[in-house]
Amino acid sequence: MKVNIDDVKIMKVTETDTAITGYTCLERGTSVVRAEVRDILTEVKAFLTMADYFVVARDAKRTGNTDSLKVYSISNTINKVSEYLKDSGYEFVNRYTTYVAYIDKTIVGTLVVSHSSLTFKNCDIFLIYVENAYRKNGIATKLINMMMKDVLTKRGLDGSRIINYRTGIMNHNKSFANLCKKLGFKIKKEYENYNTFEKKVEEEIND
Repeated sequence: MKVNIDDVKIMKVTETDTAITGYTCLERGTSVVRAEVRDILTEVKAFLTMADYFVVARDAKRTGNTDSLKVYSISNTINKVSEYLKDSGYEFVNRYTTYVAYIDKTIVGTLVVSHSSLTFKNCDIFLIYVENAYRKNGIATKLINMMMKDVLTKRGLDGSRIINYRTGIMNHNKSFANLCKKLGFKIKKEYENYNTFEKKVEEEIND
């Protein structure tokens, strides 16, 4: 399905009690508009659960390793999704930030990154997924670009900043590997079934 990339909006979402507080990322700079989006709480959780399972199933099929599916538990995935959305502050060493791409009221993609809450150094792409019908429209690129701008404003408990964006990519996932290379990621280390990619943060932020 062909879409106008300008119609795709990116929202950073965090669950607080029974609501999700969304911060709609704007094209220019790192300014955000705060919005309460209680009505899409179920949709966001369902989409993340589906995306997580799709990635697990796809990798198992492409690699011929079905062990991950044998131990796959929907309850574990639901707990994982809760971690993706948790507004944990500095309560836990590892934190997640979740971004959702949507057109009108339809969620079409998501990006989850993880980083330490104590000393900021690396920001890892943990999950990225775009609905099949909406692929090849630049949505994944827009999600990653928005994330890279957004995390520049984050600080660790010690005042440190992110210095590296990182991700691990299975060898069969050539489309994502090519996208990362296009965005400036370079192969950091090669393994039998996957490679790690890294991009150093280049932009400076004026406090």
